[in-house]
Amino acid sequence: MAGFTGGWITRTHGRPAQGINAVQMELAIRGYLRDESDPRPWDADFARPIQQTLRAVLEACLAFARS
Repeated sequence: MAGFTGGWITRTHGRPAQGINAVQMELAIRGYLRDESDPRPWDADFARPIQQTLRAVLEACLAFARS
């Protein structure tokens, strides 16, 4: 099995030389679902910590981009 290379979004949409930056965030399903084998029972309480972390990361990226 080939290793995960990632970065498709940043390579496809980012153009730093033209001032267009891209951020790609990826996380494992276990970060937001209690039971990986059955993704249907969404648990907002379980997902809340990762949502807060992702929001903070994106807000920091936006603040950096504005500066």
